[in-house]
Amino acid sequence: ELNAGDVLEIPRGVVHQMWNEGDETAILNWRTEPAGRTLDWFREVAALMRGEGRPNPEDLLSDYADVYRLAEQ
Repeated sequence: ELNAGDVLEIPRGVVHQMWNEGDETAILNWRTEPAGRTLDWFREVAALMRGEGRPNPEDLLSDYADVYRLAEQ
C-alpha cells in the first residue's frame, strides 16, 4: 500500500502488477529509467483503451517485447 509521497522502485525484470482498490481516483507519477520506448508503449495502450489504434492488441505485445512482457502463470 502506498500513500501520498511514497516511492516504489521496481528493479528491471521483476514481475509486478499494480491496481487501485480504493474508491478514490489514484494519481501517480511514473518514471522509467532508462526511458527507452516506455512512453510509446503507454501511448499505444491508451489509444487501445480509447478504441483507437491497432486492430490486434496482441501485435502490441510482440512489437514491445523489449518494454513489456506478460508474467508466466
